[in-house]
Amino acid sequence: MPASTVPDLVFSFVVATASVRVAKASAKVMRAGQIYADCNSSSPQMKQQVAAALDGTGVKMVDSAVMSGVPGRRHKVPMNLLGPDAEETVSLLSPLGCLCEVTGEKIGATSALKMMRSVMMKGVGALLLKFIDGARQYGVTEAALASMADNYLGVDWVARAPGRGR
Repeated sequence: MPASTVPDLVFSFVVATASVRVAKASAKVMRAGQIYADCNSSSPQMKQQVAAALDGTGVKMVDSAVMSGVPGRRHKVPMNLLGPDAEETVSLLSPLGCLCEVTGEKIGATSALKMMRSVMMKGVGALLLKFIDGARQYGVTEAALASMADNYLGVDWVARAPGRGR
């Protein structure tokens, strides 16, 4: 492919175990100045290995964490970006309607953020199910969920609860 038709931004969406191998292969064919956005769900250490695979090539590595499900949202899925070239990446993606936010410069930090968020979201879901299960045993599910409204303004717990009212 002639250099003039090579894209300025390359996204990597592969399974975590292949991310370093794909970065090494990409480093061989990418040119200096291009941006390699590692969007893989992998550990902070693996993101650092990806950066090391691109080091010295002139390719700009951007660590990206996709913060929600892509189906349905497609290119409008929230992404946290970091690295020295994250701002440049945002300037390329924002005009396309992408929802990108720069969250720092330390490679691997977006993976840590995504992992912590995942633990929190799964934990909240598990607690909610246990809460509903306990309330259901005493026939107070609707009242228990409604009581949450005072502590979490704007969240309709009754509407969000799975199998509510049973």
